Amino acid sequence: MDKNNNTFGEPLYITIAESLRRKIMGGEFNPGDLLPSENVFTQYHTSRETVRKSLNILEKEGFIYSRAGKGSYISSPQHNVFSMSFSEDDSGNQTKYRNITVIEPSEEIRNALELNSSDKVIEISRVISRNGIRR
Repeated sequence: MDKNNNTFGEPLYITIAESLRRKIMGGEFNPGDLLPSENVFTQYHTSRETVRKSLNILEKEGFIYSRAGKGSYISSPQHNVFSMSFSEDDSGNQTKYRNITVIEPSEEIRNALELNSSDKVIEISRVISRNGIRR
């Protein structure tokens, strides 16, 4: 295996971040738990800098937080915070969000998404344009 990439051509720091994310989401770590030191990540046969890049990704995503000289800890879930990205935003398009609202879904949407009767959804209205032309 290449030191900087896994067998699928993905950068190793992404692979490490995804592995840790799965472990956090799977309950192998609990909020407040201290992550193993960077030295433990030698199983990936990589540098400490690569491990730091992985941890930085998880910190930006809110999965962990760091304390100088202490290490990295698992964050408590933020159930009222959402982050979204749309691939159209990255392809030279301009996006304007007109309305973002929490609503009760229609029966059709509830069935399609297999939601409970008490579940709510987020409705997003946006205008996407490229070179001033709406799409």
